[in-house]
Amino acid sequence: MTTRDYNEIRKKYYHITNLCHDTKCMKNRVKNCKTMYQFWLKLNQNTGLGRKPDGTIDASPEWWTNNTKVLTALVSPRPCALLAVM
Repeated sequence: MTTRDYNEIRKKYYHITNLCHDTKCMKNRVKNCKTMYQFWLKLNQNTGLGRKPDGTIDASPEWWTNNTKVLTALVSPRPCALLAVM
């Protein structure tokens, strides 16, 4: 995406949340959202996984260990600096 695209995302994000972040922070948020979405797709497309009665994914502990290594950085994201209102 271009800087212009990120600026549009920042504006829309500000209107929804009243929080204004810098471009680097927005890039990180978009990247994290894409990674989480890809993982969600993997969970829904993996035919070896089942569902528990409450709707959560039923997988072995080994599967979770092998498939969540990439997501460890997303569990505790670094705080973003808030900017002055645009």
